[in-house]
Amino acid sequence: MLPLYTTVAILLVIGILSILEFDAHAFWQYLMHKGDRQSLKDDVTILAGDIPKGFFKRQNYETAMILKSTGRENSFQVVQVISMIAAVVGIVVAMLLDNIFLIPVFAIVFWLIPRLYIISSASVHKKHLNEELETTMSILTSSYKNTENFIQSVRTNLDLLRPPIKVYFEMFLAETDRIDPNLVSALNRLKTRVPNPIFHGWVNTLIQCQSDRAMIRCLDSFVERFSDQRAVQADLEAALASAKVTVYIMAGLCVGCIPGFRFLNEEWYYALVNTMPGKASIAVAVALTLFSLWQVHKLSAPVE
Repeated sequence: MLPLYTTVAILLVIGILSILEFDAHAFWQYLMHKGDRQSLKDDVTILAGDIPKGFFKRQNYETAMILKSTGRENSFQVVQVISMIAAVVGIVVAMLLDNIFLIPVFAIVFWLIPRLYIISSASVHKKHLNEELETTMSILTSSYKNTENFIQSVRTNLDLLRPPIKVYFEMFLAETDRIDPNLVSALNRLKTRVPNPIFHGWVNTLIQCQSDRAMIRCLDSFVERFSDQRAVQADLEAALASAKVTVYIMAGLCVGCIPGFRFLNEEWYYALVNTMPGKASIAVAVALTLFSLWQVHKLSAPVE
């Protein structure tokens, strides 16, 4: 059976690499410290708010956006490689458990582990980013309502802004002063640097203000959305707290009952772990349990 498992593992790795469209040349460039410039297609995708279809492409997109928002966009190819190594480890674990049906399940789950770590660690960063965005947008909106000159408002209040938002507006001023004085173009470039839909709406309204000054009074509504967002997030966490505990307990019981059969009835246990129907049942149970935990994780994500 080992040659069969090895062949299946190799084919799975090749298939996953093909699905992910892994670019070995880009990874080599990263190792050589050349880096990759963000393409026009990436900018258009962010501006339009489009998210790629398909599970793997969507996970790649979200991971890339998180890394970009935390200033680690050049690490994306490394994350890809780590994920592939983790997937291979998952395949090996399934082979050691002598369950061919667990190979695709463990390959996908282990592939997601590095990405889940990045997503979890980025939640703190996102919370801090939203707090600074709310403060920044409030300061600049109040100033812009008085001056009706956004560049002047940014220049006047730049010292009041704090990282990580301050660096984006420093780049905005540098571009308008030295590269391109067109305000609309500069605002569109600013929008691509901050992955937040409320901020995108605020910037879009600023662009409309350049041709219709009456739109200035609409800017305050975007600042107020952050307060509404915090209230919704608190209500969601309170509503999900007991449900999450129940799901975790049920998941533990579902997985724990497999070794538990060994103490209750050894015949059932050996039928479960040594026969093909039993192995398939274990794979289905593990897949459904992990899928349930993944859905709980998605529900617990910060409200946008």
